[in-house]
Amino acid sequence: MSKSEEKSLKALRSRWAQGKATPKQVRQCMDLEQKARIEQQKSPR
Repeated sequence: MSKSEEKSLKALRSRWAQGKATPKQVRQCMDLEQKARIEQQKSPR
């Protein structure tokens, strides 16, 4: 996961927490979280 993706995920999460995210942003946030989870499973630290 790239640094910019991590940054946008954090930004989307905070917007979502404040109730300001659009449905499109919520979907993007979930996609990024799923991607992060898959990558963590592939490369255990």
